[in-house]
Amino acid sequence: MSPYIIHVVFNDSSYNDLAITPWDRNIYGRVISILEKTNVNLIAYDIFFRDESSPENDTLLIDATKSGDMVYYPIILYEQDITGNQIETEELDIIAQNIWQPVILKEGSPHTAELGLIPFYELSSNARGLGHVNIDPDSDGVNRRFPLLYKYKEGYIPSLILRVICDFLKVNHNNVEISFGNYINLKNAVLPGNIIKDIKIPIDDAGRVFINYVAPWKDSFFEFSVKDILDTWI
Repeated sequence: MSPYIIHVVFNDSSYNDLAITPWDRNIYGRVISILEKTNVNLIAYDIFFRDESSPENDTLLIDATKSGDMVYYPIILYEQDITGNQIETEELDIIAQNIWQPVILKEGSPHTAELGLIPFYELSSNARGLGHVNIDPDSDGVNRRFPLLYKYKEGYIPSLILRVICDFLKVNHNNVEISFGNYINLKNAVLPGNIIKDIKIPIDDAGRVFINYVAPWKDSFFEFSVKDILDTWI
């Protein structure tokens, strides 16, 4: 639980309340533009915009993403290449730019990905960064652990939230130390108040953190509906 984290909720009710369809991407761009005018530092979208839409639908989202240099989007990772190596070179270049090279203190058995799919090129190329949103449920379907990174090529793809928090704390990926089965160490993290310290996140041998559910969803973080935000700034 943290006062520095705010959830903006998009769901089926949002589309109904705003009388729009999921393809109306102007809404997403408007929300970014509004948040950029506030004290928000970084924005992480867990919505996956894989394909381009029409220019009138995409332009505002792309421009808003580019203007503030604060927006992150997901990478979807697959253990096998389901495309038959049909990914465009320019997409592979963007993924390569988001591969981390942390310091490995102790080897482990992290999840490995052979393929990464990213949002459409013009959006991804203007994002501040990308991170994976893959989950790893237990056999009963409950998410009790979350993989903070995947092995990919000659490096690692961090989770979306780990990528964001490292930027927020001004931790370069070369200052991330990983001891599988023990911890991920964010070296010289800069906390609010300009407090500098190492932050160790406990992980298992696969690089997964145990999810500490401290409260029901609505009691954990500040939460706003997208409609409230749009109505406030009209």
